[in-house]
Amino acid sequence: MELHISDVSDWTLFNAIAAVMERELGGEWVVQADGLDQRYWDLAVDGGVITLHLEHYLGIMLLVENKPANPGLDAELIAKASRVLKPFLNLEPPPPPVPTYKVLRPKLGLLRLIFPVLLRQVPLALIAMWLLSSSSPEEESSKAWAGSLFGALVLLLMAYRLAKGIYQRTSLIVDPAGKAVMAGVTRAFHTPQRVVIRCDFARVLSYRTFIVYENGTLLVARHHDGKQDRQQACELAVYLGVSAYHESRSRGRQKIKAPA
Repeated sequence: MELHISDVSDWTLFNAIAAVMERELGGEWVVQADGLDQRYWDLAVDGGVITLHLEHYLGIMLLVENKPANPGLDAELIAKASRVLKPFLNLEPPPPPVPTYKVLRPKLGLLRLIFPVLLRQVPLALIAMWLLSSSSPEEESSKAWAGSLFGALVLLLMAYRLAKGIYQRTSLIVDPAGKAVMAGVTRAFHTPQRVVIRCDFARVLSYRTFIVYENGTLLVARHHDGKQDRQQACELAVYLGVSAYHESRSRGRQKIKAPA
């Protein structure tokens, strides 16, 4: 059985329809297959499977064909889906949207961007200076060589941490379709799948929030307040039309239903 939803083959509209189906029907996505010009997402609900399909030039539709054949179940699932998706049925092609962006990390001045990161590298800088100064020409060549080598390695580590720290503080905005722009440069991420919170035990229970894309993962926030992190993750997930999850080693991935 088939239900034609819209002639508009828009990925953002597809994400919005998928979010409504998941929320209103109480199902779980078991397949989320995306191609260049088509998408097949299977939602397991009430003992059956509903396929949300996008095809370029044809639009968005629902397909229900459970195996073994069960016409009664198919008809029931189509009826339920048509009720919750009534606002989306036969939508006219919308005018070209004006992108709106969610600012996740605001733009900082040069001093505020660099100085805190530089300050954290002071211990490494002191170690590097001590190693390099201790490798004087008067010492044995092997000791001088070792001091210079370890000093250079510490400098490389310091440069890496400096670049990483500045990168993580650089301004970041994301549009509703998931396109990310950092410092005015568009990142090559597309098709957001979910928003995920992960706990970083190495940083004394700090929390990191990611957008998981079809082709990569983007770190969007890091802080120590788990309640605030869950709330922001849910807000970001609603903005992108996806679901928010919390990942832990002990309990695996669990969907966040509402801010704690």
